[in-house]
Amino acid sequence: MRCLSAQGRYADATSEAQDFLARYPEAPEQPEVRFHLAMALKELGRNGESLQQVLLLLREQRERTKNRPELWAYWQQRTGNLIANQLYREGDYTKALEIYLNLAQLDPSPQWQVPVAYQIGMTYERLWQPQMATEAYSGILAHESDLGTNAPPGLKTVFDMARWRINFIRWQNKAEAANRQFHLAASTNAPTTANLSGVPTAVP
Repeated sequence: MRCLSAQGRYADATSEAQDFLARYPEAPEQPEVRFHLAMALKELGRNGESLQQVLLLLREQRERTKNRPELWAYWQQRTGNLIANQLYREGDYTKALEIYLNLAQLDPSPQWQVPVAYQIGMTYERLWQPQMATEAYSGILAHESDLGTNAPPGLKTVFDMARWRINFIRWQNKAEAANRQFHLAASTNAPTTANLSGVPTAVP
């Protein structure tokens, strides 16, 4: 399966991965196999099926993961990040958001939560949901309050970006409101001219 994926034979890699999962559902390689299956399906353009594989991996029951938590965490995080980021870059924001929201459930630590929450906020912006985006960014800043001066430099950078995004959304909302008021006033106060029937007609 690894070799087939490396050769770009994604259809064959998909078949091998599906066969492996059917034969050996308890094998320790199961999370890695599901990763390769999700990636192969993505390369084949089967985004819906790829998403399902990612969600199956991310939502795997704790009973299945407790004996190998580090192994499962590695493949869950790697798979989710790669597929979600690809979907985001391709503009498939709804599917990307579903994965990011599930990724947020994997680890409660700020080091994991903060960057995932930032991607969630950015995705909500792309979906034209500024209120949800603001809530995501505000959650990031709540971690800033908890960590105080102990935050590592990488997180401090994300805190600054989240703060900037909130200010940008507020400015954007004000600009859109002002624009609507301008057009409303313009349409209300538009001069008129008589047409042949004698009914006043707005001048374009």
